[in-house]
Amino acid sequence: MSRLHYVASDGYAHCMREAVDAMDDMTFELYMRYHFATCEREDLSGISSHALDIFLNEDNEQVIQNDIAYYNALPCVFDGFIELPELSDEQIHLSCTSKNPAIPEKKWVPSYEFTICKGNVRIGDISLRIGYTDGLFYGGQVGYNIDKEYRGNGYAVRACQLLPPVAKAHGMKKLLITNRHTNIASRRVCEKLGARFIRVVCTPEWSDLYTEGRRFSCIFEWDIGVGV
Repeated sequence: MSRLHYVASDGYAHCMREAVDAMDDMTFELYMRYHFATCEREDLSGISSHALDIFLNEDNEQVIQNDIAYYNALPCVFDGFIELPELSDEQIHLSCTSKNPAIPEKKWVPSYEFTICKGNVRIGDISLRIGYTDGLFYGGQVGYNIDKEYRGNGYAVRACQLLPPVAKAHGMKKLLITNRHTNIASRRVCEKLGARFIRVVCTPEWSDLYTEGRRFSCIFEWDIGVGV
């Protein structure tokens, strides 16, 4: 057992509760970025009313490494980007905005980027990454975002359901979708897709997600040969 993180859960918030409560969304987002950037500083941890002490169970770490090895061994074929079929249902369609080649030095796999459209209106974005890597165990093959005013209508689920023909064309049978452990809406998308919850993992410090402030990730496995 070894310590990974000692986190000041509240930080300075208890000294400025009214100011935090009065923040608009943009200001609160900036405040949270500051909090995530400073919550592990030893010289500031004493101000917090609550703390989170995170330890690594080496036995669990071996389980995670076994999971990563399993997914990295799954089949995937990439001989170039495919000619995309029509990706639409009765409510939305996907419009490909870019086909991004792999960047081996960054360990980035090829990817498709799509705009999610309802009629002629853009309502969000979704991406599909082709391949399996250590980084994608934490980041997933599928990433999506629905613009705020269009959320709550099931569009993220519909957009995901349009991706399997593209993934299957590259020989992929399973896709990982990951999200913050606090992102209930994204977790609900995974559940509606029939994705299987694998586990919650600590985001490693080498991951871009860690730099963005994500300390924990929920890992879901979506078997695209089932129910799609």
